[in-house]
Amino acid sequence: MKEKERFEWKFERLFHRMEKLVEELAKSHLSVEDKAELWNTFGSFCRGMMTAFDRDHPKLKKETIIQTV
Repeated sequence: MKEKERFEWKFERLFHRMEKLVEELAKSHLSVEDKAELWNTFGSFCRGMMTAFDRDHPKLKKETIIQTV
């Protein structure tokens, strides 16, 4: 599997897990404050992952962006 295909596969899996997380978080009986804290933590994690991706795979990121435009 090429690096680009591997990235797309991992991104697809992550996207589906994010959808499930959001659905389950909305259904949970946690307080609004706890939900907000979890969401902010998850958002921070995702931003960190994208920063690492930008740093480690600039060419792959460029190819992916060009295909989505």
